[in-house]
Amino acid sequence: MSVDTKSFEGLDKKEKKAALKKEAEKLGISYEEMKKKYKASTSKARKSKTSEADSLVNDEQKQEIKRMRAYSKDDDENKNGEDAERDSKRRRTRSFDKAEEDKAESQAAKSLTTEEWRKEHTITLKGHGKNTGTTAFASPYIEFTDTPYSAKIQLSLTSAGFARPTAIQAQAWSLAVEGHDLISIAKTGSGKTCGFLLPVFHAHQKLNKGQITRGFAKPMLLILAPTRELCVQISEESQKFGRPIGIRSVCCYGGSSKYPQIQAMQRGVECIIACPGRLNDLIEQRKADLSGIKFLVLDEADRMLDMVSLLRIFTFIIIITVFAVVVVTIIFSIVGCRSCRCFVLIFISL
Repeated sequence: MSVDTKSFEGLDKKEKKAALKKEAEKLGISYEEMKKKYKASTSKARKSKTSEADSLVNDEQKQEIKRMRAYSKDDDENKNGEDAERDSKRRRTRSFDKAEEDKAESQAAKSLTTEEWRKEHTITLKGHGKNTGTTAFASPYIEFTDTPYSAKIQLSLTSAGFARPTAIQAQAWSLAVEGHDLISIAKTGSGKTCGFLLPVFHAHQKLNKGQITRGFAKPMLLILAPTRELCVQISEESQKFGRPIGIRSVCCYGGSSKYPQIQAMQRGVECIIACPGRLNDLIEQRKADLSGIKFLVLDEADRMLDMVSLLRIFTFIIIITVFAVVVVTIIFSIVGCRSCRCFVLIFISL
């Protein structure tokens, strides 16, 4: 005995239950039996609908479906050669696409001549002082592998997630590695910090023949920056790339205790990162020793050209030049202002 399911369509759960009980009483059976009969009838109705849908497919369509299934089966069975090789490759991901894109960009950059590359990145080179009139400059490092940096520095760069040098790094590195004084003008976020840190770290490693200094050491690098925030940012980068090769740094700025900074210098550091005001205080207290400085970096020099900072910077320069035979100077600026150029020319003449 089947149950007419159409009479129960459109009813909610409670109404359907009441209707099933009423139908069970009429037929003289229990509610549970009625429920089973209703479920059996609904499953039959579903099957009949499916078979009705299948019957709508004509013979031509059935033949096409059969042919496609056979083609799919043959394709699966006969996969070999190029198809098998293609399937063996790993699934493409965003990182996979990024790697391919980086490789293509690198090949495109290397296919350009040095002059074409500089023109594309709007880089202009000009000699000052003893290099006035020079037209032949070192070629840029397009890839990290083009640089003479040690394996530890190279590893730090790749671990930081950098694919290749930025435009300012590529050109500044090749000039700084040769020991030239350097003035670079580039916008914020162009990679200036690594642009001046890594050539100095490389030169220090070369000078020490890769040996790491233990215990006290006089600082060999002085980096001056106009603000506390910039000093902290440079310090973080210095620790990231300097620590693996044994270069210790101290960050000196106003608004915080001097004593941790003094203690760090007494223990020995290779790099001092400082605001001019705080460094001046430490020098006056005879807590900062600049007699071992071989490299001087002025970051965002255009912001340090108010009268007070300028006088302090000249004081530092005089102290450094009294002791050092040769000082390599690297100056980075956001804006190539006239006062910055005048300051640079005065410094070069010292």
